Amino acid sequence: VLVDQAKAILGMQQQFMSIATGLGRGERGHLRVGLAGAVSLLPLIPQTVRRFREEWPDVTISLEESNTPALRKALHDRAIDIAIVRPPVPDGGEGLIVSPLLAEPTVVALPKGHALASRPRLELSMLADEPLIIFPRELGPGFHDAILSACQNAGFTPRMGQQAPQIASTVPLVAAGLGISVVPQSLHQIHSGGVTYHSLGPDAPRADLAIAMRVGQHSPLISHFVGILRDACRDMRLLPTDDPGAAPLK
Repeated sequence: VLVDQAKAILGMQQQFMSIATGLGRGERGHLRVGLAGAVSLLPLIPQTVRRFREEWPDVTISLEESNTPALRKALHDRAIDIAIVRPPVPDGGEGLIVSPLLAEPTVVALPKGHALASRPRLELSMLADEPLIIFPRELGPGFHDAILSACQNAGFTPRMGQQAPQIASTVPLVAAGLGISVVPQSLHQIHSGGVTYHSLGPDAPRADLAIAMRVGQHSPLISHFVGILRDACRDMRLLPTDDPGAAPLK
């Protein structure tokens, strides 16, 4: 009478041990990744997720796109496990480990038909009289300040145009003819019919990104994901477009 039940119990025990071992090795489980504004447009994100899933098919990944302050709160609330943010993190990133990831090149977005649209490369000083569309500083103070500082270094204080609710939202406003914007290079995929994108000189700002996670968090899943993510950055050679041999984002 008990043989079948005993076999079932032993089978459940083996299954339990297999799942527990897989979790301990990072081969099973659920990884929740937060992405700061426009980060999802970087080709390395889907490449990282695809490679991760190929190597650990039993791990599910969920992506949540937000802004850096909201992602910081989500990390503290344990709503996500890791985040790719735009430093600096608010409040100094207390309780978090924040490590640099990459410095993405930026480009100028002009509305189609602009007087400078025929020039593939621009200097910021050429745009001194143009209204600058930019996102609120609290969403990404590092990148926001880098843009304004670059304009100051180019010899002018930018005319502030309409404010965009987030980084990616600057492009539709440019397409509507409300001004120009300095955006991460990966945004060139948005509204290619109504906007032209132009490289900048060596003094162009960079859109820094960093990896943030909770202090004391030791998860094989996170370690695996971060390793693949850093490998993807190296493979894509995310260098300034003026560097010899640099590969453009595709």
